[in-house]
Amino acid sequence: MALAIKKAIKRKGFTIQEIAARLEIDRLTLTRQLNGNPTLKTLQRIAAAIDVPVTDLFDDEESETLTGFIEWDKNLYKVGSVEELEALLVKIQSDTVNR
Repeated sequence: MALAIKKAIKRKGFTIQEIAARLEIDRLTLTRQLNGNPTLKTLQRIAAAIDVPVTDLFDDEESETLTGFIEWDKNLYKVGSVEELEALLVKIQSDTVNR
């Protein structure tokens, strides 16, 4: 899932400069954070500054995809869809019942 912070800021009608001022940091610092890997705390502050949930700071174009890793009984499973996740849950439930 990609970050879409700049899109969210623009969608809310703000500029990067305005958000930096709200966060009491300079524009260059905010730009570096947006272009890097912002922390959860930074994402929460930005979301609060533009009055949106943190999830709005992520690109929803990929929201229909699922990638997950689940560790169960010392095994690591990768799932790439809801169907794969459901199948894994059935397997885990079956393994649990058969113990």
